[in-house]
Amino acid sequence: MRKRIVYWLAVIGVVLVLGFAGELFRGIIASSVWHLRHGGSIVAGDYEIALPRYWFVESTNGSVTQLARAHFPHTNETSFQSSATVSTLAKPVSDLQLWESEEQRFYAKEGGTILRTLEVRLTPEQRIVCVEGELAREVLRIPSPHLVSANCQANSRLNLMFTGTEGDFQEFYSIVERLRIAH
Repeated sequence: MRKRIVYWLAVIGVVLVLGFAGELFRGIIASSVWHLRHGGSIVAGDYEIALPRYWFVESTNGSVTQLARAHFPHTNETSFQSSATVSTLAKPVSDLQLWESEEQRFYAKEGGTILRTLEVRLTPEQRIVCVEGELAREVLRIPSPHLVSANCQANSRLNLMFTGTEGDFQEFYSIVERLRIAH
């Protein structure tokens, strides 16, 4: 009888430890499984998007794909999970200068701070402009000193939006830099 109680207590202990570990490493597990199943890239509209190791597709709904960045639980990183949205717009944006000026007006109106504007050329005709700022932290009142947001628009139908940590923004920007036109 005593052995049976010890056995069941050990089984319950193992299940609890595995459940806790699974929850703790949920993002890393989801990212690894996604990369094994999908090969590390997605197609959005006319573009192929390669995702770095710890980025994965969280959900897809028609022309909108939600990406997430997994973190190791033992790091000192913020608990805020960085995410990005990839959208294929109904109409192409042909005037990126107008889009960029509208984005700057929006930041000014909402009290956000623009940190920088970045541009990536995919081809001589195709380019993407990213406006990075502190809109999410200041406007949404999310209490994190290292939270940034970015809106990236191609002179086509592709739009990418990012909210997350400054460190993850560099990885997000590498995603934008590695965009390729799908064949």
